[in-house]
Amino acid sequence: MSIRRLDRRLMLRSAGVALGLPMLEAMAVSPVCRGVAELPAEPRRLVLVGQPLGMYGPNFFPQQSGPQYEASRYLSAVERHRGQLTVFSGMSHHYPAGHFAEVALFTGVSLWLGTQDRPEIPGVNLGHHDASHHGQDPAKLEQLALIEEAEMRVLGEFLDRLRETQEDGETLLDRTAVLYASNLGNSSSHDNSNLPVLLAGGRFRHRGHVVSDLRNNVRMSNLFVRMLRHLGQEAERFGASDGVISEI
Repeated sequence: MSIRRLDRRLMLRSAGVALGLPMLEAMAVSPVCRGVAELPAEPRRLVLVGQPLGMYGPNFFPQQSGPQYEASRYLSAVERHRGQLTVFSGMSHHYPAGHFAEVALFTGVSLWLGTQDRPEIPGVNLGHHDASHHGQDPAKLEQLALIEEAEMRVLGEFLDRLRETQEDGETLLDRTAVLYASNLGNSSSHDNSNLPVLLAGGRFRHRGHVVSDLRNNVRMSNLFVRMLRHLGQEAERFGASDGVISEI
């Protein structure tokens, strides 16, 4: 009988399933490689809504700061959720301007969400992108307002559904942070300062309207650091951050 020589390397590869290994640090149970603080007792979720064509600031931002602000034209659509949202002004992402800066706003993945089509909204006869380049023309501004009001109504309806849905005696809105923001503060000039930013839901200490320096904007990435910590991440930095939003 011929005896086949057993290759040493083959034996070691095959025997791997039977070898007892010592406990290695890499095998220890550690949430996301020690990058997570003590996890929240209940599930916490995050929804990011990007608006690549901006929002017309005078219709979005309140005139007053704090929780007692008078709702702007657009914020009237989410007024019923005032106690569970915060609007930020004086915030920018510090990336190059233009519609494609949406790439850097949330994901870092090249993405185009705009449309040249005319939305099916009563009274609107312009495409969204065309209306966003309004040049302060009153007729275009009103077309843009009708489009953006419709978008804010959809956001309000989404928040309604979250608040109406129960999970273990709490609402999904209590357990879900919803960020609604754009990469453009003024889409007509492709300006990326003073972005429209709204954060709703979650376990944040919502403050109504938080106003920062309109000339020397706070970095939006600082808000992302706060949001990551809200999810249980021990985050110190995110993107271009240079601190953390502490107001909420």
